[in-house]
Amino acid sequence: MGKNSYEYTGINTSATAAFPAGTDLTDIGAKAVALSEEGLFMPEAGAEIVGIVPISEDESYQKGEDVTVQVKDIGLWKAGAEFARGTLLATDKDGLCQEASAGQWVCARALASASEKGSLIRVQIIHAGQMAQTANTP
Repeated sequence: MGKNSYEYTGINTSATAAFPAGTDLTDIGAKAVALSEEGLFMPEAGAEIVGIVPISEDESYQKGEDVTVQVKDIGLWKAGAEFARGTLLATDKDGLCQEASAGQWVCARALASASEKGSLIRVQIIHAGQMAQTANTP
């Protein structure tokens, strides 16, 4: 074993983390949020996200207030459109989930189907990166 002795590993096994709101945020329960140096903000459609605000949290926050965000594992995300179970998901401009298309960041996999906008859908947060562009075939 090395010379240094540590009491803690530095690994956080929690599925959530708290970040300051980078701007005033309203109606954000079960919606995706993005993270910048200034804090949390609503993402652009298809952009990378840090996670989803759990429905157990407040719906609105003022700039600078800490917001709990689910950053991994299985949770609930509000649907922005219809899609089938197993669909790879991206965010829309309102922080709702939609089927990921080429060039968008895949943030989660649908563990249930969404039949209408606003449905609470169980998802697995996966942060898989950008959806591949369609391959050119001869």
